[in-house]
Amino acid sequence: MRRLLVVLLLAAGMVLVNPSVALACSCVRLSAEQLTKEADTVAVGTVQWTSTNGIDRTYGVSFDQVYKGIAGLREKILTPSQESACGLGELATNEQYIFFLDGKHPGQMRATSCTGTTKLDVATLDAVESVTGSPVEPFSSFDSGPAVPADSVDPVRAVGIGAIVLAALFGAAVLIRQRRRGGGGRQYLG
Repeated sequence: MRRLLVVLLLAAGMVLVNPSVALACSCVRLSAEQLTKEADTVAVGTVQWTSTNGIDRTYGVSFDQVYKGIAGLREKILTPSQESACGLGELATNEQYIFFLDGKHPGQMRATSCTGTTKLDVATLDAVESVTGSPVEPFSSFDSGPAVPADSVDPVRAVGIGAIVLAALFGAAVLIRQRRRGGGGRQYLG
């Protein structure tokens, strides 16, 4: 009885120390046809780059064909960074994959190991096409954004810095103009 209690305490301790042991990813395996029906977007694309913040991994993907949903020429795909949390793992750059995604452009697109993303193969592609019909080309627009890592450009920060620079330039121009008029800025009554 005492040994059983020790084993149970050790097991509980492992879960507390390393919760990923208890939270390992578990997916119901579905056919390509079922995955296609479940996904918001199904598209074929090539991984261009990858980055991670330790929690999420982002893939920059150039899409060639869209079978279901809406996708641009270039999209950012998010997945958990850890495979134990159902992340896609390390997808190879310059390789083509069939992406089964939650979400559509212009919103956030996510993929997990449970959504079915896999390397491009004819059998899976035929199964997808049996559900969706012929693919369409991804759209090209300004909204699809550049194919750069998510952390390289922060548009909110860029606009804020731009506004500060413009305000500083405007303030400097006003001061220069006042000094040239001979006002010197402040006048004291003596």
